[in-house]
Amino acid sequence: MLKIIKRIIGCIIIIGAIIIINQVLGYILVDDAENEVRYAMHELYQQEDIDTLILGSSHVFCGYDPRILDEVWGENTYLAATPVQKIDGSYYLLKEVLKKNSMLDKEVIAMKKVNSIFIIVIMLLSMSFTAFAGDVPEGLLSNDDAQVFFGEVLDYNDNIVTVCPRVKIKGDVLTGTKQHYNKPYPVGNFNVKAGNVYLFTYFDENNETNIFEVTSYDTATLKIKNTNFDIWKRFESYLNDGEYEKAEQERIDKINATFTEEGDEISLTALLGVEKSKCDMIKIRFNGARDYFEIDKEKFYKVADNIYLTDIKNVLAQASSGSFDIVAYKGDKTYTVYMWDKCLVGGERTAMYSAPTGDYTIKASDYKELVSLFPEEAKAKLPPLNSPSANLLYWVFNNPTEAKVVAALIVVLLVGGIGFLVGYKIRKKKARR
Repeated sequence: MLKIIKRIIGCIIIIGAIIIINQVLGYILVDDAENEVRYAMHELYQQEDIDTLILGSSHVFCGYDPRILDEVWGENTYLAATPVQKIDGSYYLLKEVLKKNSMLDKEVIAMKKVNSIFIIVIMLLSMSFTAFAGDVPEGLLSNDDAQVFFGEVLDYNDNIVTVCPRVKIKGDVLTGTKQHYNKPYPVGNFNVKAGNVYLFTYFDENNETNIFEVTSYDTATLKIKNTNFDIWKRFESYLNDGEYEKAEQERIDKINATFTEEGDEISLTALLGVEKSKCDMIKIRFNGARDYFEIDKEKFYKVADNIYLTDIKNVLAQASSGSFDIVAYKGDKTYTVYMWDKCLVGGERTAMYSAPTGDYTIKASDYKELVSLFPEEAKAKLPPLNSPSANLLYWVFNNPTEAKVVAALIVVLLVGGIGFLVGYKIRKKKARR
C-alpha cells in the first residue's frame, strides 16, 4: 500500500512540474497578442524610420489612417494607438521611439522636434476625443438607436459575435432570436465564452459592440466586473437607477405617437370585453410558453380600469419572448388581449389575421405596471450568467496541454484507486485463508 501511495505522489509531483514548466515556457516563448501595447511596441521595432507618431486609445486608433497622412506628407507615420491605451503605455511607446531615433543627424532631429509638436497635439486630441467618447453612457441614454441588453453568446471571434438576446433593457432588441454584432469588445479584456450571458451595448455598425461581465440580471443591483474606469462606473450607476428603462419607455412612447389614430381611446377592460363582476379569473401567458398563470383578479382590474389605449391604424407587430397574452375567463368562454413588448396591443379581431397586428398602443409605463402583476414563476426562465459547462469547454479548448495533464492525472488517480481497492481485497482474502 505504501508503495502505491508513493507512486501516486510521485506522479502528482511530475505532473505538477510539467504544468509549471509549461506555464513558464509559455510566458517566455508565446507572443501575447492580447497585450495591445506590447504588440504595438513589437511592431514599432519593425519600422525603418518614424517621422510622425500617433498615440492614444481606441478612438484615436479608429480615427486616424496613417496611409492617408503618408500620402499627404510623403513621410512615414506610425499609428501606435491601441484599445484602452493608458497614459503609461503611451509614455513607454514614445520613450522607445525616441531611443530608436537617437542616432539621427541634427537636420532630421530638428524635423523630429517640429513633428513632436504634432505628436503632442495628437495626444491632446486623443485625450479630448476620449473625453468626448467618454460620454458613451449618456449617448446610450439619448440615442434612440442604441441597444442595451443581456445576451447569451452563441459564437465569438475578434470580428463578430453571435448572440441570443435574453433580456431587453433599451433599444430595438428582439429577444429569443439569433443576432450578429460586429466589432465585439470585451470591456476589461476578459475571455468571452460561448454559452455564457453578458451585458451588451450597441450603437451602430461603425462602433464597437461592448461586452461586459456583470454580477446579476437585476439592473438595480448589478456590478460591472473587470474595470474601474469612471466611464463604466457612470454606466453602472445609470443601470442601477433605472435610467435606461426610463429612456426606453420614452423612446417607445415617442415612436407610438407617430402612428395614425383612427378612433377614440378605450380602456383595457373595455377591450378585454369582460367586466370584473362577470369575470371568473384572469390568466396570462408569455409568447412561446405553454403554461398559463393566474394573476390576482382584483389587482388586475384596478390597473386595467385606469389604462387607456390609443386606437391606431393597424401596424405589423413582432412577437418576441417579451410579448404576452391576457385571458379573461367567463364561464366556458375566454376573451383575449395580445400585448407586444413595443407596447402594441391587439384585441380579439387580431386572431383573424395571419400576422400579428397591433390595433392599439399602450403607454410604456402602463405596460410595465401590467408586467409587475405577473407571478415570478410566470416569467421566462433565464440561463445562468456563467455556464459551468461553457467555462469548462472553453478552458479545455484553450488550454489543451493543461487539459491533457489534468486528464492524465485523473486517469492515474482512478487507476491507482482501482489498484488499491483490488490489492486491498486480495490481501483481505489471503488474511482469511
